[in-house]
Amino acid sequence: MVPIFSAGIYRCSVIRSPSRHILFPSTPLSAVSAATGALQVPPVGRLASKDSLSGAEETCKG
Repeated sequence: MVPIFSAGIYRCSVIRSPSRHILFPSTPLSAVSAATGALQVPPVGRLASKDSLSGAEETCKG
């Protein structure tokens, strides 16, 4: 079932280019302001950390 679903997603992204923006958004919707369309600064004060693979803040460095 997974290969069929993956092949469908691949075909959809190749055949219909507007579907790429829906399937793979460039930025998370929570980071975009609904009023202005610009990036919002999260309550933490920065968008991502530089020392982790995922960009999430780490409490235990490793």
